[in-house]
Amino acid sequence: MIALLNPRGWPYWLKLTLTLVIVLAATSLFLISSFEAQAREEADDRLRQYLQQTALTRRERLQAEIENAFVTFADVANAAYLRPRLLRVLQFSGTPSGADIVARIEATDLLRFRLVENDIFEYVRVLTPEGIVAASVFTADMPAEQREVVGSDSSASPGFRGALDAQTLGEAQRLIVYTSAANENQAEVVQVLEIDEEVVGFMIGRLNLQNTLVSLITDVSATESDLGGEAPFSIVSYLATRTGAVITDASNLAQAEDSAQRAEITLALSGQSGFSEFLPRGFDSPVISYYQQVENTPLALITDITNTRQGGQLTLGMLGRLQWMFPALVVIGAAAVALMWRDTKAPVTVTRKIIDTGLLEEMEFEIPTTSRGDMFGQFTRDLLNMRQRFQESYRSINARLEASLRDVEATQEVGRFVSTQRDQQTLMEEVVNLIVNVFPNIYHAQIFLNDKLGEFSVLRASTGEVGRRLLERGHRLPIGGTSVIGRTIGEGSLTAVLDTEASEVHRKNELLPNTRAELAIPLRLGKNVIGALDVQSLVANSFTEDQTTTLQAMADQIAISIENARLYQESVHALEEIAKQNRETTGQNWREHLYNVRTRELVAWSGTPTRTDTDTLRQQAIKTGVTQIGGITANRTIPVAVPIKLRGQILGAVVWELPTVDFSDEKIALAEELVNRLSVTLDNARLFEESQRTADRERVLNEIAAKITAQSDVEAILTTAVKEVGQALRTRNVRLRLGVEGSQRRSKSPAIIRLDSGGSNGSHE
Repeated sequence: MIALLNPRGWPYWLKLTLTLVIVLAATSLFLISSFEAQAREEADDRLRQYLQQTALTRRERLQAEIENAFVTFADVANAAYLRPRLLRVLQFSGTPSGADIVARIEATDLLRFRLVENDIFEYVRVLTPEGIVAASVFTADMPAEQREVVGSDSSASPGFRGALDAQTLGEAQRLIVYTSAANENQAEVVQVLEIDEEVVGFMIGRLNLQNTLVSLITDVSATESDLGGEAPFSIVSYLATRTGAVITDASNLAQAEDSAQRAEITLALSGQSGFSEFLPRGFDSPVISYYQQVENTPLALITDITNTRQGGQLTLGMLGRLQWMFPALVVIGAAAVALMWRDTKAPVTVTRKIIDTGLLEEMEFEIPTTSRGDMFGQFTRDLLNMRQRFQESYRSINARLEASLRDVEATQEVGRFVSTQRDQQTLMEEVVNLIVNVFPNIYHAQIFLNDKLGEFSVLRASTGEVGRRLLERGHRLPIGGTSVIGRTIGEGSLTAVLDTEASEVHRKNELLPNTRAELAIPLRLGKNVIGALDVQSLVANSFTEDQTTTLQAMADQIAISIENARLYQESVHALEEIAKQNRETTGQNWREHLYNVRTRELVAWSGTPTRTDTDTLRQQAIKTGVTQIGGITANRTIPVAVPIKLRGQILGAVVWELPTVDFSDEKIALAEELVNRLSVTLDNARLFEESQRTADRERVLNEIAAKITAQSDVEAILTTAVKEVGQALRTRNVRLRLGVEGSQRRSKSPAIIRLDSGGSNGSHE
């Protein structure tokens, strides 16, 4: 019982029988209403034809008017009298000269005469590329708040944004429609002004909607007047945008706005046209709309017609003439059920076997239904075609997936290598070999780097015996030349030669005569091109888009890694230079320190001296800079010499004799740590002593200077000077001699002052 209530479980013949019963019932109703429906359809067809004709006529007028506005706007913008004046107005900077003002007046007069006074436009303005108003003309009745004076910023206006869109899309003209801040719908024509393909400004004109557009969609055509007496028609046309803005006569605005919420505006703006039907609020009769796009504009023209015509009624006489058809329909229906059951059973069985076989398995049975010309045969053929396309797509996707996985693995392998390699030459040589090994269609790869002068690109890494020979002869190519490498580096863009036999760029190399495809990718560092990665194949058209993308990513990695390797080598060299300077400075400082303390070396010892000769061990530690461990002595001790190192400079060595019972690696490590700290402490002590000596020297100099400046007599100053200098230097005799060139000619001898180091007064000669 439950199975009978589930229609999905019914046999197919039962479904056909029930379908026949439903068809008979529906046919009866259809036949009864056929004549009335036919009459209504004919009336609707005539109404739709009339609606379509009216809508097409109005669209042609609109397109002609808009084209006229475009042509007029372009003619004015390119007029020989106006164009140089417009360009001069757009090039104003700072305070305009008298000639600039005259040019602006002449330009605005012509714009007003050609565009505004003929009622096509109500407002025209000229904008710079930055959106600054350079000139503007408008009707006398335009409200002051809508006017944009010269010098005002119009970059935020819809017209300027539309002009930028036209510039971006390469359009010379564009019509834009928008709703203003005052909730008014506006339409503007944008003209891009160019000089030598460079945009210098925009000319934007606001259309007089009432004169140009609204009047063309609200007038009563001749056919509408003729048919007006047949039935009460109401025809409303309006223009609509994708944002819902509506342009029409004020008397039709309410109905147009209500219609715009239901009309197929999106379909019309996508280039489609057709009919739609809906019942507006407050209407008793449906409204039929014909939607279409006004070509080359963002406007949809919607024409609505309201029909109050009622269809005719079916008479009893017509119904009586249809009674004989019911038995015939029953017989025909039963026969149709039997034939359909027999005809559909075979293709359904075959279809089930095809589906059960699986999409990727081979079929081992015949399919006779493919020869049928009906829909079952077509369905079977479509099913087999779909199965074949699926298999081809599956194989193609698998092949692409394998290639993509190979490319990803290759990119990862190259990335891992270049991220760890620091030697530039080794990096380039290994990378080109990796590329040849991982890409089966590439048989030769090479890297070029620009020379310091930027004139030639020099081959730095190449694969195989051919690469070795090219490197030996110093192969290089001029940058910006006609070669693939020169062009790639000169232009900074990828160059792909898919077939060398048909290419004008590729130049055959006598060492690589079998190359059929070549791909050169620039090596970039920011905006600079430092070289190129070049790969070649023996097969034409072998570089796919995916492989090109992968090689481009590799080229970017290679460029960064080459630069990193160069910077690393420079940093290593710089660090070595700094370390060398530190060593030399440290050694020089300690030599000066030993000189100041008047000794060649500083020696200190502690503990009980032994007879072990450790001098050789100490010298070896100083020479090698490595801790030296001697053999076991007669006293059962082990001598250890640890070099004293400071910033890479060896200052000396510390020697211990450790008992064998206490000797261990930990003791050696402790000794080395103590010596390291000793070196730092010694250097700190040296620096402290030097600072003390410097302070003492400054103190003595300040005291001498104070005593000298306290004297006012020249002789007293000289006497004080030699006395204080002698005491400071601890010398017995200080002689100070004053004299001027040529003074001996006027006096017998210069002034001489002597001071004994032990005396308190100097002598003056």
